[in-house]
Amino acid sequence: AAGVAAAAAAAVTAAAAVAVAAVAAAMAAAAAAATTLAAAAAAGKSSASRNFDRPALPGSAGRVVSEASHLAACLLRGLDVNDSLSVLPVRAEQAARNAYAPYSAFRVGAAVSTEAGAVYIGCNVENSAFPVGGCAERHAIAAAVAAEGHAMRLSAIAVVALDPAGEPVPCAPCGACRQAILEFGTGAQVIFRTGDVDPVVTVTAEALLPGAFSFKSS
Repeated sequence: AAGVAAAAAAAVTAAAAVAVAAVAAAMAAAAAAATTLAAAAAAGKSSASRNFDRPALPGSAGRVVSEASHLAACLLRGLDVNDSLSVLPVRAEQAARNAYAPYSAFRVGAAVSTEAGAVYIGCNVENSAFPVGGCAERHAIAAAVAAEGHAMRLSAIAVVALDPAGEPVPCAPCGACRQAILEFGTGAQVIFRTGDVDPVVTVTAEALLPGAFSFKSS
């Protein structure tokens, strides 16, 4: 019995040591991230937020880090975190970095804000059977509908695309996505990058797709 007790005590001690080591590692990683952000802010490098990748943590820990990453990116760029039209492109870019695009290497992210005041994100997900893949804009809209229900209405959506090197490139919503955006808000503000004189434009969904299809039952 004494031997069993001793073995159990040793197992508990070992487990505690592993837990302490894990906590220490997490604290060290957090400290390193904080140091990096502080250094970038001091140097005035707004582009640093572009390289601040979110760690792949499970569950609530992942959500906390995701929100921290979002806030850090906005603050480094001097944005008002309460101004959705300013922060939506930041959220869209973060979503784009998680896109699954092994075939085109063209990653796209979208962030939508709803009239209820919430923000939802989506990214493009490709498939070896190309038509099976889906666009970032429609995935973000689907997330909003899943969370708020059929009455969900869009107030704005931002779209950001990244080239293989991870740099933002011009990309407007495709025709199908424009139709999807219109379904939930003809006056929704659509924000995207162009190759014109104005690098980023904001237009209404209705202006982006004149003559849109509308189903009318007989």
